[in-house]
Amino acid sequence: MSDQGAAAPTGVAGRESFFGETTRLHRACLAALFLTALVVRLIDFKEPPLDYHPTRQLRGALISREIYYQWQPSADRAVRESAIDAAQGEPKYEPPLLEGLVALSYLVTGGEHLWLARIWSIFFWLVGGVFIYKLGRRLTSSDGGLVSAAYYLFLPFGVLASRSFQPDPLMVMLLTMTAYSLIRWSDLRTWRWTVLTGLLAGVTVLVNGRPAPIVGLMLVGVILTLGPIRRLIREPQVWAMVGLAAVLPAVYYVGLTGEGSLGWISAYSTGMAGLLRDPSLYARWFLFLDELVYMGLALVGVAGIALLARTAKGLLIGLWIGYVIYGLALPYTIYTHDYYNLPIVPIIALCLAPIGSLLLERMSRLGREWKMFVIAIGVFGLSYQAWLARTALLATDFRSEPLGWIKMGRELPSDGKIIALTHDYGSRVAYYGWRRVALWPTTQDLSFSALQGRNRGADFDQEFSLQTRGFDYFLVTLFGDLDQQPKLKEKLFKEFPLAIDGDGYLLFDLIPER
Repeated sequence: MSDQGAAAPTGVAGRESFFGETTRLHRACLAALFLTALVVRLIDFKEPPLDYHPTRQLRGALISREIYYQWQPSADRAVRESAIDAAQGEPKYEPPLLEGLVALSYLVTGGEHLWLARIWSIFFWLVGGVFIYKLGRRLTSSDGGLVSAAYYLFLPFGVLASRSFQPDPLMVMLLTMTAYSLIRWSDLRTWRWTVLTGLLAGVTVLVNGRPAPIVGLMLVGVILTLGPIRRLIREPQVWAMVGLAAVLPAVYYVGLTGEGSLGWISAYSTGMAGLLRDPSLYARWFLFLDELVYMGLALVGVAGIALLARTAKGLLIGLWIGYVIYGLALPYTIYTHDYYNLPIVPIIALCLAPIGSLLLERMSRLGREWKMFVIAIGVFGLSYQAWLARTALLATDFRSEPLGWIKMGRELPSDGKIIALTHDYGSRVAYYGWRRVALWPTTQDLSFSALQGRNRGADFDQEFSLQTRGFDYFLVTLFGDLDQQPKLKEKLFKEFPLAIDGDGYLLFDLIPER
């Protein structure tokens, strides 16, 4: 897709570029932004995916490996069955589109190279940056687009999250593409852009169902700016767009995985609705966002919406209202899981476009020396953000971590079932050790259950017997968590012998009389 014509009027005072009449310097700056953003994200890119939400990343890794061995006709049967078994415990909330793409990459490259998933996520995020720039330019000016792209590409939170093996970077890319296509449709009102916008919106929600309110309110926000509601509800293109946006997610999340989708909603949305009555939720949410996306800049961007034209205002107001509804629907995870807030990054980036356009237009009248000063400040600011991201990426080294889990997987007995208090909901031992275990709840799980009103029973011995019934061994790798569950610790050490005192783990024999 390419822009046609000049950017739409926005209400921003003038559109004279900071870089003058020539576009060479502007293009050079844009290329430098994307190249530097790529280089930063490639730092230590072959490190195991344990640096950022390993539970979520290893889930994708397990599903990709399962698909890879299913698609590989020459694979050893026992290995294929082990790969399938290890992935069976992983919930599949979204369609495994990214996992399938990674599995296909394994086939093409001739092996299970987990870093390929990181390459795909980085690619998706950078493509999203292209559409952030294109959309920021169309809503304001080329300078405004440059400011939007700079925020989107160099926010440290975005750098870390955009390398992760999860569908969110792909979802963000599709969200930016949908927004761009929606604005093009509002300009031209052709069936080509109608169909494309509807399909992009539908695929965005299909890839990750959580941001459905954001996508839906974005569509509504733009549509309502285009004329009287009475006329709009008779517009075939509007109905076609909305229908196309709804059909794919509905088929998957309602038709194919209805029970699983309802279970997830019950656990994380309706089951946590009581938190909405707690005023501290909103303070925690705001403080959490401030750490991630710099809420001072976000508020400046929100004020900048006033500088935009009617349709652009509808787009951004719809996105913001959609994000707020999205957060209220997920009142626990919105302030505990940072990647749930990834959709706000492109929203803030676009909000900064009118402010950036206005400032750079005013600064275009400065002399050469002051322009160089402004450029130097901009380079310093972005370099600092890149340095923060680099520091975070190099803060830990997980390259030796898989070896311990591989060794553990080989040492664990195969003559019985295992329940475990272990890292990442069993994902590490499943992926690296090729062993699937059942899960004993962590202290975080117990706290989550308490928020839902489901407390642990008073009779711990009875509860222990119920949860361990049918299991032969109890594996512990989370020793700190075991210390926080003193009744469990006392029972294991007093009543059950150690089958293995391993390197980084303990295995208790639940059937000592065997």
